Amino acid sequence: MAAVIGHEIAHSTHEHTWRQQRYHKKTRFGIALAGAVASAYGLRGLADLTTLVNGAIVSGHQRQLENQSDRIGLEYMIAAGYDPREAPAVWKLVASKHGDSPTNFFWSSHDNHSTRRSYLMNELKNNYRDVDFASLHTNADEYARIKAAVAAAKSQKRKLKVS
Repeated sequence: MAAVIGHEIAHSTHEHTWRQQRYHKKTRFGIALAGAVASAYGLRGLADLTTLVNGAIVSGHQRQLENQSDRIGLEYMIAAGYDPREAPAVWKLVASKHGDSPTNFFWSSHDNHSTRRSYLMNELKNNYRDVDFASLHTNADEYARIKAAVAAAKSQKRKLKVS
């Protein structure tokens, strides 16, 4: 949970939504305009190509922002006292539950689960060698308690009450 929350907080603290909207704004506008003109002249293939190029620009930049959020999320985890080695474990679990399709260059805004896991493991190896992991915690017991409460509430179709 700390890995996911740290990742999402990093999106906010590093203004990723704003940065994504501003990234190559004029270039993307020009490409979109060219696509509209091509479409107006019946050049459907060229119009489709401009859509692909715009998609590649946006998705490629978004993947960079996702990697940055994963990396900064590790810093936030340590600052909050959580063991950052749990972050790669998240992506291992997600891949085992949902599979691991390849990253599509044009349309994927995130790297696939295994790539994200590998990225985080390399970050830990390269930048966190000196961390005293014994001083950090995972709160596995608290997570298990909350997970059980959610499962019980879902099975009984009642409102969740966690104390």
